[in-house]
Amino acid sequence: MGLENFSYETAIYAVKAYLAKGLGLTKKDSMEDVCCKNGLVKLQVQAIKGRRNFLICDDVHKAMEELYIPMPVDKLRNLDRQFIVMIGVSGCGKTRTCYDLSRKEYVLYFDCAEDFDIHNLFDRLQDRVPKEKTEKLQEDFEKYTKYLIRCLIASRLLVLHQNYSNYQTTPFDWMCMQRSHTTRNIFSNLFNQLCNLNHLVSSRIFNEAQQWFNGCKGRLIFDEAQALLFKCKDAFLANNNREIVNGKISQPRSLYSFLSSFQIHTI
Repeated sequence: MGLENFSYETAIYAVKAYLAKGLGLTKKDSMEDVCCKNGLVKLQVQAIKGRRNFLICDDVHKAMEELYIPMPVDKLRNLDRQFIVMIGVSGCGKTRTCYDLSRKEYVLYFDCAEDFDIHNLFDRLQDRVPKEKTEKLQEDFEKYTKYLIRCLIASRLLVLHQNYSNYQTTPFDWMCMQRSHTTRNIFSNLFNQLCNLNHLVSSRIFNEAQQWFNGCKGRLIFDEAQALLFKCKDAFLANNNREIVNGKISQPRSLYSFLSSFQIHTI
């Protein structure tokens, strides 16, 4: 098919056909399957493999509401900002807040430490990091990085759009699907397929998927983002100093900083 004949609907149809090959989304092997029914947790704080788990239990939030005690997710939902950074020590409730948010709003949730498509992105980038820095090589590398990030986000948006249109999936069901091992494999495979398309086609898919997602007032979450600090470390130019001296970046920055800047200016 020629590029002039390509449409976003074509991509949605392709995803639908792909999922119809017995590769449909599932919550079966996600945490939610242990104690969730119809997308709403009914049991008390549940144990998974002997460990009590608060991520999948909404009783805590309900109890706080009854006592008029605000939860972090309440503050998060009231922030009228497109880009938000949550900072806190390990175990303070950042991931829990993301799960609480997913009960009310559609989120694209990426676990930067565990998700297969994220690790796929890391591998692709590592193979392309220029060993000897020049302005041209660095410019090409950073363009390629943005392209991969668009493919990463678009692959999930295509699945969400197709599933939402056909099954009216609830926000929390969608969250649980994303945490399923089986579904994460699907995301990784779709990410690979998008990366292999013509760049113009993939960019067009991303732009239209993004427009649809913005209409849903969805949220994009990168959890465990500290993992981005150690991948392709110091491989990107700072926004305020893009100087390269003797084949080295004068003021390098991390993939975390690069991704954050991309989100602010693109999503």
